[in-house]
Amino acid sequence: MPIERAKQFMPFDALKGFKEALREKEKIIVDKIDLCEDAIIEINNILINLKVGDIVKVVYFKQNEYIEVTGMISKIKNDFFVIVKEKIMYNNIYRIERY
Repeated sequence: MPIERAKQFMPFDALKGFKEALREKEKIIVDKIDLCEDAIIEINNILINLKVGDIVKVVYFKQNEYIEVTGMISKIKNDFFVIVKEKIMYNNIYRIERY
């Protein structure tokens, strides 16, 4: 009987998926910014010295928006690296800081 009573106090989402739809609608769609030559050189200098285990903060372009992520690099390949299960292509990086 106590389990049945507890169910009546559980939160109820009458519009399932509505919160997610609102979050998606709040995104501001932007075009990818073309970097100047100096910014590209600065990013490349950081990328050359990266190794697995480094902690970085990256702002990168993904699906019409810029995303910022901070974390430890878990994988490095020729054209991307992985932070917190997020694959980040080198050519989509807008800014990167190494800690």
